[in-house]
Order: sequence, then C-alpha cells, then structure tokens
Amino acid sequence: MTTTYPPQPPYYTSPTPPPMSQQSTQQAALWSHLDPLLASFASAGGLGWVVPLVIWMTFRDRSAFVAEHAKESLNFQITLTIAMAASALLVTVLIGFLLIPAVAIVALIFMVQASLAGYRLQGYRYPLCFRFIK
Repeated sequence: MTTTYPPQPPYYTSPTPPPMSQQSTQQAALWSHLDPLLASFASAGGLGWVVPLVIWMTFRDRSAFVAEHAKESLNFQITLTIAMAASALLVTVLIGFLLIPAVAIVALIFMVQASLAGYRLQGYRYPLCFRFIK
C-alpha cells in the first residue's frame, strides 16, 4: 500500500509592510532630526547617529520619504561627529574653544530647520554635510 501525502505548502514570504499614514510619516521624519539632539545631550555628543539609523532601518520599506529624511539626518550626525572631534583636537591650539560652540549652534539651527521641513512633508538637504550613505 502506498500512502499519498498532501502537497507541500508554499514557502513563507514576508508580506509587504503597509504604507505609513501621513501623521506617522510626519512624526517619523520629525523625530529622525530632533531625537539625535536629545541623544547627543544624553550621551555627551557620542550617540546622535543611533536614532536616525534605527528609524532608517525600521521605516525604509514603508516610506521612501521617511527613509530619505533618516538617511539625511544620519549623514549629518556622522559629519557633526567628525566636526566635533576635529574641534576638540583644535582645542590644543585654542581655536577649538571657538569652533565647538559655533558647530553646536549651527547644528542646532540645521536640525530644527530639518525637523520642521520633515513635519511639513518637505524635503531637506543639510548644507555642509558629507553624504556617506546614499
């Protein structure tokens, strides 16, 4: 006697994630720029890049707009880390004492502008920013 088995079910494929609502898109774009500011204060400037990376990795399949804002914020946070490290090294020749507050003020202004643009569902490109992640 031979036994017949039922056909094998198809392999599991992950479903396409649902698109984000307009409110969720606004909030994610806003926080991809503002949360690094809070993380920088909490970690003395070292972990500002973590939040945009998490937002980009989480939402890149659900919203191209949020992914673009998170990538832009991540690139700016990496550039900001490099600028602050260079300013800290230049403290030895007394120029860094002027550069550190200048870089911090300019970064704050740019991050507020970017977060407002993200909330308004507009694109934003940070000036003076290296594009490490394309």
